[in-house]
Amino acid sequence: MTAAPGRVIVTPSELVLIADRLPGVSLPAFVSVDSTADDRADALARLQQRGLVSEAADLDDTDWGSVVDLSVLAPLAVLRGAGVVVQTEAWSVGARRRTAASIRGAEYAAVTRTSTQAAADEVVLELAPIDRLWPALIDSLPPVDLSGPAEQPRPRSRVSTGIVEARALIDAIRGGDAGVIAAVASSAGGAPETAPILRALAGPLRAGFRLLGYVGTAPFVQRDWLATDSGWMHVQLTSDQPSGAGAIDARAIVETGKLMIDPTNAREIGADLLAIIATVVRSADVA
Repeated sequence: MTAAPGRVIVTPSELVLIADRLPGVSLPAFVSVDSTADDRADALARLQQRGLVSEAADLDDTDWGSVVDLSVLAPLAVLRGAGVVVQTEAWSVGARRRTAASIRGAEYAAVTRTSTQAAADEVVLELAPIDRLWPALIDSLPPVDLSGPAEQPRPRSRVSTGIVEARALIDAIRGGDAGVIAAVASSAGGAPETAPILRALAGPLRAGFRLLGYVGTAPFVQRDWLATDSGWMHVQLTSDQPSGAGAIDARAIVETGKLMIDPTNAREIGADLLAIIATVVRSADVA
């Protein structure tokens, strides 16, 4: 068995098999997998062959703390004990990548599941210094090629419009009625950038990236970006519903909610991610 924590690649069923036999360890929901007794036996055999679990491991045991390699135990221990968590989801055509990174002290542990149409899902379990978290987030941003004839003019102004108006304008754009588009855009505020930006969102989406941050179980940051033929856009939904008003009122969100759209690019997204990570580091008391 090896002795150094770092980066390990396993299948979802292999990681679930280990985590289920380490008391106090829980994995992100996106790692869950259904398995049969035969699946678990096959997973154990593969783990033993790679030296990630010792030959002494038994499927009937409920505590594998003494038989799992340190390269797996160390990041799982950080996942279990961290109070600050950053979750991301990145998708593009035919691919999806979900990550949960837990921060403790000057290090972080991350579990990442990658799904593609061309291969079976794999999970990466990693333990790294905190200064590698930002580059890891940048690497997970889906690459979007905006070169070539398909590229559309990129509006740069922010758009803020009501949810109802935005939906009406998108429907009008998809219907192709120029008169209706102009009328709805005017009622949405009349900003000349409104129709072009929503026109881009009405077309095919090429990629997306979401980041959520938690301190304990309380969310403290959320960012959503979508990529269209016109480039990346930061999309945010806001509502006038007072904080602490109790249960979320879906009708109030629809009636008072605002859809804010900021055209952006990969470099600006990277700068935003850096600022978020700086906040995360301060929250984790490792600054």
